[in-house]
Amino acid sequence: MWGWSYGGYATAAALAFAPELFKTGVAMYGPADLDAFARIPFTDSPLWRQRVGNPQTEEGTALLKAQSPFHHLERIGGPLLLTTGSLDERVPQEQVDAFADALAAAEKEVVYFYYPNEVHDYREDGSWISFWAIAEPFLAKTLGGKVEPP
Repeated sequence: MWGWSYGGYATAAALAFAPELFKTGVAMYGPADLDAFARIPFTDSPLWRQRVGNPQTEEGTALLKAQSPFHHLERIGGPLLLTTGSLDERVPQEQVDAFADALAAAEKEVVYFYYPNEVHDYREDGSWISFWAIAEPFLAKTLGGKVEPP
């Protein structure tokens, strides 16, 4: 599975909550800990608290953690490629760092890299070229395909 932003969350969630259906994932600048994500200015709003969960209540915190791949590392079965930008204001790099570190500590297969000076949606051609140069061999390895020469 592959996704960015919410799709990055959905990718990590698919590997955590339906590992029998998904062999690998590529999650680009996606939140993995909804409780932490709900506490940043970008998502701290009445609408978010109503629709997703309120981190200011015990019930809301429990709901957010229950839906967070970060809090279910033991269930993640396949390798995961994570990427983010250091200037991302929607999903701060620190949150992706924490997820990558937690996966590694849980001895899960993770490849993680970040782009300095990139925001939530990469703007530099070089970032995309680099990303594809990493993603293609990752997918070939995890899915059993081949890598095309440059």
